[in-house]
Amino acid sequence: MIDKHILMCKDTPVGDLQYDTNTQKFSFSKYAEITHRKYLPLGMYSYENWNVEYKPTHDDIVFWLEDRVVPKERANIDEILKVMGLIDYDFWELCRRTRAMCLEDYFWLSKGEKYEEVHLRYLAEHNRINETPIPFKVVDYPSEFKILDNNKVVKNFSYGEI
Repeated sequence: MIDKHILMCKDTPVGDLQYDTNTQKFSFSKYAEITHRKYLPLGMYSYENWNVEYKPTHDDIVFWLEDRVVPKERANIDEILKVMGLIDYDFWELCRRTRAMCLEDYFWLSKGEKYEEVHLRYLAEHNRINETPIPFKVVDYPSEFKILDNNKVVKNFSYGEI
């Protein structure tokens, strides 16, 4: 299954960030309309490849996403995970529930939400931080395995997009 988010810079759509639940790999496709590097997040794009022709790799995307969530070494991480509805630390599940927003910049991942209604930094700058929708509701991924009628366990290859 492909979990697709739109990478946004404020209210500007930058491209599609996708996570393939079968391969557990990320990919990013920048929209052709994006012709200036100011819309490209540093971290996913380094200073060496901070240009519109570069195609970020899975590792580039993971590096950027991991930097956008609370570190697993945080003293109160168990409390944070509980609020987010998680049992174990998983940076991607944290990103899904926070839309990878942080107060340091204007990048975020959208599932159709509007910038002025959900972005932490925007809400904070307009004295509306109490309106934050975090944690966002997420669609559960299908299980890795499924049991058939004859009690046979098989790999669950789910396709489609959420």
